[in-house]
Amino acid sequence: MSIAIEAGTSFATINDAIMGLAAQIQEVTATIEEVSNGTTAVTNSITQVKSVSEQAAGSSQNASAATQEQLASMEEITASANSLAELAEELQESIRHFKA
Repeated sequence: MSIAIEAGTSFATINDAIMGLAAQIQEVTATIEEVSNGTTAVTNSITQVKSVSEQAAGSSQNASAATQEQLASMEEITASANSLAELAEELQESIRHFKA
């Protein structure tokens, strides 16, 4: 009978070890799922940051284009102002001839 008792004790020890191993596997599985969920959340955040960055880049390009258009308009206004100044000088010169 002692062999049967030893075998029963050994099987109980083996069963406890298997149950402990199963519990550890469940803990590792839960940890892996948490890491996976965290990775998914980080990936989603990175995707959102990418989207915001692309929108900001597009807005910057639009602002740059608008600034270039304004600069071109200002150059045209400056050229027109210079032409008007020249015409004013010519007009004043013509008026001086009549006054003289």
